[in-house]
Amino acid sequence: MQTLQALAANEMAESTEIYLFLDGPKNEQDRILSEKTERHFDDIQGFLAKTKFKRSSNFGLKRNIVAGINQIMKLHDRAIVLEDDLITSRYFLRFMNSYLELYEKNLDVCQISGYSYLEKYFKTFEKPGTYFMRGGDCLAWGTWRRAWDYYDDDSKSLLSELQRKKLSKSFDRGGAYPYTEMLNANIKTGRSWAINWYASTFLLNKYCLYPVESHALHLSGDEGATNYAPSGPDPLLVRISGEPVTVEQIEVKEEKYIMDYYKRFLSQYRPHIITRVFRKISSVIRNLNAYKL
Repeated sequence: MQTLQALAANEMAESTEIYLFLDGPKNEQDRILSEKTERHFDDIQGFLAKTKFKRSSNFGLKRNIVAGINQIMKLHDRAIVLEDDLITSRYFLRFMNSYLELYEKNLDVCQISGYSYLEKYFKTFEKPGTYFMRGGDCLAWGTWRRAWDYYDDDSKSLLSELQRKKLSKSFDRGGAYPYTEMLNANIKTGRSWAINWYASTFLLNKYCLYPVESHALHLSGDEGATNYAPSGPDPLLVRISGEPVTVEQIEVKEEKYIMDYYKRFLSQYRPHIITRVFRKISSVIRNLNAYKL
């Protein structure tokens, strides 16, 4: 509900059509929260138009998002995507729409993100307004129909292509985070659309634009959250921008210092060294046992 309230307070809300994709409840608690969200959506004012889609059954996160974006892309040539655990600055919609317009015809760009993790790493003297990183992302973002066509739902095929091109280490940001492992796990679980979107765009050498000063904030403690629960201080807890948007075009490339900052950010997710050693030993023992058999 905070997501809708923050969006309604945006300076471009009155010219924005919004669509709600309400997944079917899994249980009674889900049903109560779903009805609460639906009432809030029905009551909220300030948008150009509102359209609601209610699932008759529980699609789950991945299927609900992918099906929803597919549906919107049949109606429009671009979309801005927000899940219900995000709040936005009052300039979020202006930032997103301005940069979706600016880079619309640049085929090297697959996405505009309103969320940024890296502001705290920048030194004041080097602080640009925006930066690029390779591959798509999944928080407070927007894209075009021509880029969403890159999305491949086949995790096995994506993994095979990464391995064939020997890109696994690069995909894992030089070993800073186990994205390849996530993609491999997704072959069985089928839970994540985001890892497939990242892989799909990474393999095609497409880039995502970010603001240095984030125009969105992730609510890790949001009621009903099921897909993200940090065990310690939340790396996604960032300062939300209160400044108007200044639009400036930059070269589409991933700067080395940006990647260094991103690796530092990702290191916050790494388990303690003792945990990593234990996992490594356990893996070796499992492999030895499998060999004996």
